[in-house]
Amino acid sequence: MPHIHAGIDFVVAAFVVHQSRVLMVYHNKLDSWMPLGGHIELDEIPDHRLQREIEEESGLLLGINVEVYQSTEDLDNRCRIFPNNDIHHSHTLLRPWAIDLHNFPPVPGHRHVAFVYFCRSTTCDTHLSNGHANMAWMDHDKLEDPTIKMNQRVRVYGHTAITTVSMKHVPNSISGPCALYGLQPNPATT
Repeated sequence: MPHIHAGIDFVVAAFVVHQSRVLMVYHNKLDSWMPLGGHIELDEIPDHRLQREIEEESGLLLGINVEVYQSTEDLDNRCRIFPNNDIHHSHTLLRPWAIDLHNFPPVPGHRHVAFVYFCRSTTCDTHLSNGHANMAWMDHDKLEDPTIKMNQRVRVYGHTAITTVSMKHVPNSISGPCALYGLQPNPATT
């Protein structure tokens, strides 16, 4: 997708972990290994873009064989904030593990605000999308391999995702204990 704004675009990045390995794709345009992800369109919320990118780029399905890492405390707090009878039809979005601002080197002066999510997959069965040259599940050693073309920020997030998701329970963030929590149907596609 082309850039929406001249100066800053919003993007999602999904570090999907399965059995202490993180899924990475080789981004042709950037000539580098990256997590699953992409630009958030003007009529989209981050949750819907996250769902689309995971499915389009890997064949994995959010809520079926992929869960987004959320702490139990996050789930409890969200259920208390918004009652089911909210007249504004509001719901709490999935909380990214991090939000970062980084330069996008191919376009001088352009930056991305990235919503960075850590996810757990119950399967390693994936398919490669047309937009990428390769896909691989990488463990800590592979992430540190100096022959692998990868931004240092991406390496650090990869290590952190493996450690965080492998050591902690990931509540089912799609059908969690709160009816308002998780993905709501995308009105553009229903």
